[in-house]
Amino acid sequence: MYKIDKHPILKVPKRETVTFMFNGNEIKGEKGFTIAAALHQAGFPIHSHSIKNRKRSLECGIGKCGACEMLVDGQIKRICITPVDGVKEVREIPHEYTPDVKPANKQESTKVYKTTVAIIGAGPAGLAAREILIDHGVENIVIDNNSTIGGQFNMQTHQFFFFEHEKKFGGMRGFEIASTLAGTNHEGIFLDSTVWDILENKRIAVKNIKTEEIYYVESNYLVIATGAVPFMPTFENDDLPGVYTAAVVQKMMNQEFTLLGKNILTVGAGNIGYLTSYQLMQAGARVKAIIEAMPREGGFPVQANRIKRLGIPIMLGKILVKAIPNENHTGIIGAVIADAKDFKPIPGTEQVIEGIDAINICTGLVPDDQLLIKGNEVFGRNCYGAGDAIRIGEGTSAVFRGKQVAYEILQDAGIRCSYDTYLNISKEYIDSQQHPVRIIEEPFRPSEERRNRKPFVQIDCLYGFACNPCTFACPHGAITKNSTSSVPHIDIEKCVGCMDCVYQCPGLAIFGYNYAKDWLFLPIEYEAQVGAEVYLVDNNGNILGDGVIEKILRKPNKTNVARVKSLNLHGDDMLSARGFIVKSNYPEPIQIKPYEYKPREKIYVCHCDDVSLDEILKTIGNRKFISVDEIKHTTRLGMGACRGKRCIKRLKTTLAPMGIQIVGDATPRGPLSNQVAMGELYPKDIPETYITGINGKKARVEKVSALIAGGGIGGSALFRYMSEARLQPVMLNYGRGASWRNIAGSRTAFSLPEIADIARQNHKILRNSIRFRISATAPSTM
Repeated sequence: MYKIDKHPILKVPKRETVTFMFNGNEIKGEKGFTIAAALHQAGFPIHSHSIKNRKRSLECGIGKCGACEMLVDGQIKRICITPVDGVKEVREIPHEYTPDVKPANKQESTKVYKTTVAIIGAGPAGLAAREILIDHGVENIVIDNNSTIGGQFNMQTHQFFFFEHEKKFGGMRGFEIASTLAGTNHEGIFLDSTVWDILENKRIAVKNIKTEEIYYVESNYLVIATGAVPFMPTFENDDLPGVYTAAVVQKMMNQEFTLLGKNILTVGAGNIGYLTSYQLMQAGARVKAIIEAMPREGGFPVQANRIKRLGIPIMLGKILVKAIPNENHTGIIGAVIADAKDFKPIPGTEQVIEGIDAINICTGLVPDDQLLIKGNEVFGRNCYGAGDAIRIGEGTSAVFRGKQVAYEILQDAGIRCSYDTYLNISKEYIDSQQHPVRIIEEPFRPSEERRNRKPFVQIDCLYGFACNPCTFACPHGAITKNSTSSVPHIDIEKCVGCMDCVYQCPGLAIFGYNYAKDWLFLPIEYEAQVGAEVYLVDNNGNILGDGVIEKILRKPNKTNVARVKSLNLHGDDMLSARGFIVKSNYPEPIQIKPYEYKPREKIYVCHCDDVSLDEILKTIGNRKFISVDEIKHTTRLGMGACRGKRCIKRLKTTLAPMGIQIVGDATPRGPLSNQVAMGELYPKDIPETYITGINGKKARVEKVSALIAGGGIGGSALFRYMSEARLQPVMLNYGRGASWRNIAGSRTAFSLPEIADIARQNHKILRNSIRFRISATAPSTM
C-alpha cells in the first residue's frame, strides 16, 4: 500500500499528522482521512478474521457492508468512513465480543423533524430532486451518511458527459460537480447521518455517526436516492486482501490518496473498468491488463479508446477463476484466468498472470434498494426511487431522474408546475440511458486544401449519446450537436485551429493537427516532460511512428494539451495518430503462462458469516427453485452486517449457470446501515421535540383555548358543543374527505333524519364561527 504524494488532477492536501495504536504499533494518519487509509498506508490491510479465521480487508469502501468494522476506542465503527481525528486505539473485534449497553440519557429530548419531502441520499439524484422542490417552495430534508455532498461524484476525477441546453455540468470533473450540486444553500442537508430504519407512520429513524445522536424525520413523501453497491462475482479466494471492488479502489485512491497496489489486474471491460484503470495510471500504478468475460467490449467506445492508447491490453472472453495469495495471505501475487463461455470458465484453458499485487473488480453495480423496499411498505405510492437505487446509469441519468421524481411529487401534491418541463425531462432521462449507437463510420475529414492551409481538429466521436460540452468549448461556434442521438458536427470554415475543444472534450476524443509544422495537439492528463521521446499510437495502442513532446499547454481544467512534433509521420499519415506513449514508460507485454488448475479453496458466497457455495448447494439438493428466505433460514446467508446487499446478488449470479433460480427478494431489516447500540433507543423521560420549517415556511405558533383535529361528524359536533359553551374552539381538518363534505360543506344529505338534523345544526354553528380553519395541506406546513 502506498501514499499518493502527487497527482495530475487532484491537489494532495498536507494535513496535521496524528497517531493511534493498533496491535501494539503506533500508526500515523492525517486529520480528516480515514482509519482505513492510515492502516493501509502503514502496511496493515487486515481488519478482521472471519468465522473460519480467514483474513479480510475492505469490501465496499463506502460504509454500506460492515466488513471493516473494528473497535475504535472501544466502540464498533466502520473504519472506511471513520476519520482518525481524536482516535486513541483501534483493534480487531474479538469473535465472542459483546458490546456494552450504552447508558441512555433519559433527560435529553429526541428531535423529530417534520417536513414535506424526505430525500435519502445527497448524490446527484437526490440533490437534483431537492433543487426542483426548493424552486417550487416545497420544504425538504436530505439525509446522507457521508461528510460531504455529491455521493459517488466525489470519487470521480474524470470529466463527465452531460447533454445540456445551457452549460452547467458538462466537462466538469466529478468532484467539482459534487461541490456545486446543492448551490450555496445547504439548509436542510443532514450529513454524517445514516438511516437505520423506516418506522410506521412515515417516521424515518436516523443516527448521526459522528455525534451518535438518534433523531427522526417525518414526511409526507420519501425519495430514495441511495445509489448502488459494487458487485463482486464469486471465484476462488475472492475474499483475499488485495482483491478489491472499484468502489474501494476509487475511494482509497481519489479521496484517501492511498494506492492499494502498484501492479493491477482489472476485471470488467465496461465504463467502470476503463475509468478506474485510467485513474490508477494517473495515481502511479501500472494496469497489466483488463479482462472481460464477454466476447466484446462494453461501455462507451471513447472510454475504451483512452485506455488502449496507453498500451493497456483488453483481453476479451476471459474470466477470473482464482486469486493467488502470498505466503501469509495478506495479499496476492497472481491470478488464474480462463476462456469463458456464457460467463463460465472452459476447463483446460486456465492461464496464470503473475506479477500483480491487486485485483480491481469492475463487474458492475447492484442498486442499493433495501430502503426503497421498506419505504414502499410504509409510504406506499408516496415513495419514489431515483438514480442508481432503481437503475444503474451515468451521472446524467441520475440528475434527470431526480428532477423527474420532484415533478411527480409536485403533481401528486397539487402544486402548480410546468408539465411540459416534466415531459422534456422525462424524454432526456430516457435518452440518457440509451447505449451509444454508431452514427458515422469515420471522423469528418476537411478537404485536402483546408488540411494544408491551416491547423484543424478531428472529432473522433462516432457514436451518439448524451454529451455535448464540445459545443460550448468552441469560441467561434464551429461545433454543433442537435440531440443526444447525434454526433458533433464541425463547420471547418469556422474552425481556426485554436485547439480549445481538445482539452474540453470529456471523452478525450478531439485531436488537433498542423501539417505545415508536423504538429499534433493531443490531450494529456498525466505527467510527462517536455523533450521526452514518444511513440505515436492509434486508438488500439498500435505504434504508428515516433515523436517528441515540444510543449505542454497547461489548462485550468487539468486536461492539458501536448504539442508533439512528428518525426516520421507527415501529412495525412498523421491523421490516424490519437495519442502517445513516452518511450521510457512503454508497457512490457503481459506475461501469461499455462496453468494446471484444480480447485483447492472453498468459495464463500457470504463473507459476513462464511457461508460457502458447497454448503448452499447441499441445502438446495436437486431442486431448481428455492426462495431467498429458505436460504437465509438454513444457511444464514444474508443475515450478516451487510444485510444481504452483496451476497444475495452473488448467489443468484453464481447459481444461474447451474439452472438454479433464487425466488424472491430478502425482506429488508433494520438496522439497514450503521448499527445502533444497545441503550440508544431507551425511552426518554421527557417528550420529543418537534422541529418544523426546515428550508421552508416557519411554523406559526398560536395559543388557543381548545383545539379540535378533524372536521367530520364527531369533530364538528364537538365544535358545536364547545362553541355553545363559549370555549372558543379552533378546528383543523386535513383534506376534504367524505365527512367534511357532508358536515362542514353544507351537504347534509344523510338518510337518517336524526343525523341529518345534527349535521344541519353543526353546519349552522360552523358558518357563524370565526375560529374555523381548513387545512388543505399537511399540518406540518401550516
